[in-house]
Amino acid sequence: MANADHYVGQMIGRVEHFSIPCSDPEHSVSFYEAVLGAKVFEDEHGPHTFGISESDKALGRPIHIFMQLECGQRIELLKLDTGRTQPAGTHHGFQIGPNDLPAIMAHLDSLGVPFWGPGRHKGTNAVSIYWKDPDNNQFEFVILGGYPDFDNVPLSQHMAKPPIDFRWDAEQRRAISNLAPAEAA
Repeated sequence: MANADHYVGQMIGRVEHFSIPCSDPEHSVSFYEAVLGAKVFEDEHGPHTFGISESDKALGRPIHIFMQLECGQRIELLKLDTGRTQPAGTHHGFQIGPNDLPAIMAHLDSLGVPFWGPGRHKGTNAVSIYWKDPDNNQFEFVILGGYPDFDNVPLSQHMAKPPIDFRWDAEQRRAISNLAPAEAA
């Protein structure tokens, strides 16, 4: 059996896509366009936006929209089930280069998307910042070695995590805090 497992592992080229549960996938498209530069995936069959048309609704297809990042990775915005809870620690990590962090932090700031970090991970040479989408899905931008100021980065367990409660304004393409001014500070 170990040989079969190894063989299957060799056949896997990459992760084709991963799904992100969203309360409103159609509304979430602009968030992922603004934050990650993602675009709705389209091929010879057209845009991959499913469960929206009357014919898809008649088939009982749930709403799901495929988007593609510039690096080629695809994400699927999937209509979440009411009342679902994610296991603790569930998140998606995106690898970035050692000098990319200041520009990414400035980008999130410009969109009003709250984040925490940078923080390093004990026992590794990884440095990360974390952020959430309006549906409370957690994401990480991670540097795997070579961060210029590594020794002065606090452990991620010691990072202050700001309260994160915002809604996404698709027209302004900006996060709007739901917190009272004193809480948001």
